[in-house]
Amino acid sequence: MGPPLWESFEVLLNTSDRVELDRAVAHYRDRYTVTGLFENELVDGIMDVVDALCVGGLKLHVATSKPHAYAGRIVEHFGLEQKFGKVYGSELDGTRSAKAELLAHILAEEGVVPSECVMIGDRKHDLIGAQANGVAAIGVLWGYGSRQELEDQGPDYIAEKPADLLSWIKAG
Repeated sequence: MGPPLWESFEVLLNTSDRVELDRAVAHYRDRYTVTGLFENELVDGIMDVVDALCVGGLKLHVATSKPHAYAGRIVEHFGLEQKFGKVYGSELDGTRSAKAELLAHILAEEGVVPSECVMIGDRKHDLIGAQANGVAAIGVLWGYGSRQELEDQGPDYIAEKPADLLSWIKAG
């Protein structure tokens, strides 16, 4: 569900000034909390994949750099709360917005073995976080990252469409 806001604004605004970045994040959140978080749509075919993974007995969680309070509202908006064990995200102050830190937190909270987990994401941050924690990394091409961005991180697999996820997970 996106890279850390401060990192994104640092690039967009070409500054590392924390006061300016905090101001940009505050303006963004003013609109996002009312309107922006609902300006999403589910990817065609993704519900079939989520349902198949749930029926297969896999435990699914959301791992996002977005604050968990917002991410939870998005999950609820699409009626997905029954499909996911927990929605994990950053804190409003940016704590755990780095995917490596967030995934380490999830692994500890859930008490799971990294080698039995898979991180599925559309940006390099997802793959970097997975690899830093010994978790398999799948890049997906229906998000915001490019094939090149994902390939540069050396993922375990790149899925072109949602159904490809099932093939890889069942083969693994």
